[in-house]
Amino acid sequence: MADSETVKLNLRLPKELHEKLVDRARENNTSLNSEILSYIEEKTVFDVAFVDPIPEQIQGLVQLLVVAMDVAGSSRMHFDQLYAADRGPHWVDLPDAYEAAVGAATRVLEALKPPAADGARALAGARVHGQDVAQRILDRVAVGEPESSPSAWRTDYLREKLGPLVKRIKPREDPKE
Repeated sequence: MADSETVKLNLRLPKELHEKLVDRARENNTSLNSEILSYIEEKTVFDVAFVDPIPEQIQGLVQLLVVAMDVAGSSRMHFDQLYAADRGPHWVDLPDAYEAAVGAATRVLEALKPPAADGARALAGARVHGQDVAQRILDRVAVGEPESSPSAWRTDYLREKLGPLVKRIKPREDPKE
């Protein structure tokens, strides 16, 4: 970037946060400035990747799912992913550990389910609807979207974040739109 395209900014940070950023920059072999910019860009892209802001309650649910899945998958491999991240493959690549993570996610979602007001038939219809919506999203992520599509940027974002996992998604042969 040319100097005319940048702005100097003095920033006060808590010492603990500064230390975390310095550690993260070292791990990523980047400068502290680059690490801070990368973090801000990631955060900004994630926030705008969805039309409406994600409610705090949903963010908490997603974080709980991530922790439960990661601990279940990692413990199935007989080590703690948080403290031994460089020990072999990640749970997402091992069928047995992946199933443990699916079980953890299912248990979390069941535990947080609101009390049913409607009958079982209506709830079954809602589950089928959710599965259909998820499949349409998976179809788009699997094959991508034309650049002219209004949601192409979101699909591209998800494809980028999933990386090689995208290849696992099997789209329907005749996707419904």
